[in-house]
Amino acid sequence: MVEVIKNVVCPFCGCLCDDIEVMVENNHIVGTKNACRIGHAKFMHFEGAVRYTEPLMRENKKDDFKKTDYETAIEETARLLVESKLPLMYGFSSIDCNAQHAAISTGIEVGAILDNTASV
Repeated sequence: MVEVIKNVVCPFCGCLCDDIEVMVENNHIVGTKNACRIGHAKFMHFEGAVRYTEPLMRENKKDDFKKTDYETAIEETARLLVESKLPLMYGFSSIDCNAQHAAISTGIEVGAILDNTASV
């Protein structure tokens, strides 16, 4: 039986398309809907890739990554972003979606440099 997972964010470019539907059968991606050709290929060709299903963190730069809970990961990410002297947020494109709005709003709040995939 094919399960349809809706509102998936595309992992390819900076557009952050968040209306992708992914068809899954027996824990394998068998198709997509609303993805461009490149996004579709990204989903279809990464079947054997390692997929992280839980957040990972490390205590310091020399440690290996270890599993953590989402609350801890979000708090640490927020701390790093707020304490950054000049954060850079990269990967945005001209497609309008909720993920981009949230990221750009966060960037504005912390005084980040916002850049897109079309810059040279």
